[in-house]
Amino acid sequence: MESFRKYEVWKGRWCFEPVVKPELNLLKSLDYYCWKPRENNNVNIRIESGDDSIELPTKKQIDIYEFLVNNQEYILEGVWDYYRKLILPVYKAATDIEEDETANSKSELSKVFGVKAIEIPPFVEYESMYFLIEFDFRYDCEHGLYLLFKNDIPIDLFSEGDKDYDAVTIYQEGLYNEDKSPLKISITKLNGDPLLRGEYHFNEEINFDLPKGAYRIFYTLNDSNRVRNFIVKEDKKIFTLEYVLKNGEVN
Repeated sequence: MESFRKYEVWKGRWCFEPVVKPELNLLKSLDYYCWKPRENNNVNIRIESGDDSIELPTKKQIDIYEFLVNNQEYILEGVWDYYRKLILPVYKAATDIEEDETANSKSELSKVFGVKAIEIPPFVEYESMYFLIEFDFRYDCEHGLYLLFKNDIPIDLFSEGDKDYDAVTIYQEGLYNEDKSPLKISITKLNGDPLLRGEYHFNEEINFDLPKGAYRIFYTLNDSNRVRNFIVKEDKKIFTLEYVLKNGEVN
């Protein structure tokens, strides 16, 4: 069994890391850097303690750590798929990206991404494996990029200041107002052009032509305004908010 040590990331934030550095050669192949390369080519491992009194990672966190080490090839495939279907369209709509700054295959991901750290949250109640990978990111060196994974599939992206686990709640529990009222939503193209506005429940069928591609949804949950980018995997004439908010994954 792996041995772990507890360390203080910064004052009051404690994490665990493996005593023996894991072989992460495939993930380390994503080695783009904005200002300086990884120190000693190490990828930081941050297994969140959740509570300062906890002295060891949970069994679930260890399972996630082992999953990461053993499934790097599939994780890279997930990054490539998410990059070409969502990340690249989102950033092309927001900034000028030159041809030589674009990854045209999985083998070119290192032109855009450099793995800096892996974070494993203290969730124990879910069967799925949820974790974050932090990247040096060519299209936003100042803020970097985090990808939130469910198993080997990215399900959300954000910068350091916007990091959250809202997507985990969506995937595990759905999205419902406390008063049972429908969600107010607005779906737009990535350039902001409006497509659909209305009020719908999470599992309610919506009759609207939504071609394959990447989009953005603004929605209000319990008077809190939220936004997500999402993927439509195939042309849809009927869909649900569940389909939209879970990138086409419907249980």
